[in-house]
Amino acid sequence: MISGWADGYINAPPAGATHLANSRAINGPWIHKYPHFAWPRPRIDFLGEAIAWWDKWLKGKDNEVDQLPAYRAYILEDARPLLKHEFEPGRWVAEQTLPAPETRSRYYYLAPNRQLLDIPGRSRLKTLSSPQDCGSSCGEFFPLKADGEMAGDQRHDDSGSLVFDSGKLQQPIEILGRPKLRLKLAIDKPLGNIAVRLNDIHPSGEVSRVSWGVLNLAHRNGNESPEPMVPGQTAAIEIELDECGYRFMRGHKMRVAISTNYWPTIMPPPENVTATINLGQDAFIELPVRAGVDVYEMPEPANENPLPEYKMHEPELSRRWVERNFQTGESHYRVIDDTGEIEMPGHGLCTRHRHDERWTIALDNPLSYRSQSRYSCWMRRGNWSIHTEAESELRCDADNFFIRATLRAYEGDELVHERSWDEITIPRDHI
Repeated sequence: MISGWADGYINAPPAGATHLANSRAINGPWIHKYPHFAWPRPRIDFLGEAIAWWDKWLKGKDNEVDQLPAYRAYILEDARPLLKHEFEPGRWVAEQTLPAPETRSRYYYLAPNRQLLDIPGRSRLKTLSSPQDCGSSCGEFFPLKADGEMAGDQRHDDSGSLVFDSGKLQQPIEILGRPKLRLKLAIDKPLGNIAVRLNDIHPSGEVSRVSWGVLNLAHRNGNESPEPMVPGQTAAIEIELDECGYRFMRGHKMRVAISTNYWPTIMPPPENVTATINLGQDAFIELPVRAGVDVYEMPEPANENPLPEYKMHEPELSRRWVERNFQTGESHYRVIDDTGEIEMPGHGLCTRHRHDERWTIALDNPLSYRSQSRYSCWMRRGNWSIHTEAESELRCDADNFFIRATLRAYEGDELVHERSWDEITIPRDHI
């Protein structure tokens, strides 16, 4: 199983290697693309890996792939929140077995004065109510481009969060695995969310997201039987963050950022929520720390550009931005992505895909949440052409989500099919 640190599947490879017999895992620095042509670099010889694997298990070849380490991972070092990611600094490492016997848990405590300490701080209560648009630097869940689709500089989201910073590190700290945050907290409403990010503060002031996780507090005891919180009643929670491989460098700081919203990645609860967090010995993050002195060699593909050349008939367009209306208090997350018209080599089929998205929310009103999407696809060859247009809208009230959608299909300029869904109602069910 193979994934990348900017991909949505990053937890699956190490989980598979831990629980499935004869499985192996790789996590690299990549977005949601095949790792022999994915960004950011470095890449690996994915085709060689795949062929060797199937030669062993389908053809019975004795090529020793069953002797490979259980987990190979790329440890990011000083990875900055760039506008375009072409190469991520770091190195490959390997764990022969999972769980890795040399990995040790190290605990950092959330303390007063927004400190992150290696010993428990004083017991204090801290309250938090994030603006509804906190989270706009999240990036895509499945990035397909190594640009603004990846998580950006976290300083804006940190401004709407409760943050806890370590001092400047005197020695590097290297982690590989899934950090866990444990808290005791109460909220003032029955339903609410907690989002947590583990960040790297660079000496320049830039802040990179290393890992993140969210918890719908109705699911604090599991997903099988969600139950609302009792307002004002303290509950113990654990949030398991995403798998990560990262080396916090000397002179950097570690940051834990906690928020009650993470828009537009997750849906807001029906009411504004204020959380009260108990600081002290019950508030800490557990980091999976490794010694960090090893290097594993992973060969890069011999062909650095394995994809065929595609003729472009219309240019591509990619835009991603946030608008904030200071008169209405609304924030709009906008995405326009147009592949341009591409001709497939060998048979002349031309295709184009374009989607236009708008996500909206007011800073103080979770029920103002709405999203609009328009997705268009075109295909043509010679005198033949087809295209589809899909439009959808999502909004909510305190009890339900409402979806409205329209689909139209054309052959040439003739409308051949149309279907509309006036308003589908979906109960919130503890969301």
